[in-house]
Amino acid sequence: MTSLQKQHPSLALMKRGFFVKLDISSFIDAKGYFDLKDVDLGVTAEEKQAISAQAEKFLMPKSDLYKLMNLHIKANSNLHKFSFVTKWGNFIPITAFKQWKTVNDEIRDNFFNKIKDICINYDHLVSGIKDSCAETASKLWQRLFPNSGEPTESFITSISDKIVGALPSKISLMGNVHFDSIISFLNLDHLLTNNTNLPLEEQKTNEVLKMYLLDGSHALDQFYSDTVLSNKESISTTCKWLLNDLNDWFLEKATIKKRTHIKLESLIDSFNVFNFYGDNETLEQMKSLKEEIYKPIEIMNKNKVQSLLIKIIELQR
Repeated sequence: MTSLQKQHPSLALMKRGFFVKLDISSFIDAKGYFDLKDVDLGVTAEEKQAISAQAEKFLMPKSDLYKLMNLHIKANSNLHKFSFVTKWGNFIPITAFKQWKTVNDEIRDNFFNKIKDICINYDHLVSGIKDSCAETASKLWQRLFPNSGEPTESFITSISDKIVGALPSKISLMGNVHFDSIISFLNLDHLLTNNTNLPLEEQKTNEVLKMYLLDGSHALDQFYSDTVLSNKESISTTCKWLLNDLNDWFLEKATIKKRTHIKLESLIDSFNVFNFYGDNETLEQMKSLKEEIYKPIEIMNKNKVQSLLIKIIELQR
């Protein structure tokens, strides 16, 4: 490894956070639903399609499935909120890790609580499917034997047994449901220097090491760009938007708009969460900005707010 690579800031920055991957599987992924097209009813595909188009496809209530899907989406959104998307994976800086984990753990608890509720009601859910089998069998009978009156009991029983027999069991459902957070810490310079295996996720270690050996400093440059430079650009963009908005505010009236105040608070909070690279100059400006925007409007120094935002923009270059 060259002297330049040893001194590359990304090598130190990688130690100040974690690469995180979510591995979530709910009932939808674990076949917690069924479609009559997948059940052998002893009829043609066309005939099966005719009745399955109107039949209930889900073992679980759609409302429960949607809640699980929503929790899955929330978990991914939370990861995105507190991480940088890099070619190495989602990187959560140590400054953001606690907040991400707190929310992620809450989502995970809600996820498994909902699964627990579904499993408690599993027998009732299956009973509801059984009750609907008679209607499904009746539609199939009318399709197959349009001039034969009502379906026979044996036909209804046969169809019901086939449908119920195709349902996943409670055990099989639970065995395929999981909510895992795979967390990796990468001390890449130590790994390269000592050629030893650290207690990391092996797949991630090999993946990152291979990428580094192929791309060298370019890979480290990209990591720096995806994290530090990306955050600086985001801060600068937000400050410019706030300056334009504040210019309008100063001209119109002497009260700060609620959305502007919220945006200022968000700017300060976001910087604190993502300042894992130790930008102390910007930190001091943010502290001054926070102090100023929480003053009563009649004593708030409007020019100072503007100058602080301009200074923050300059520091991001």
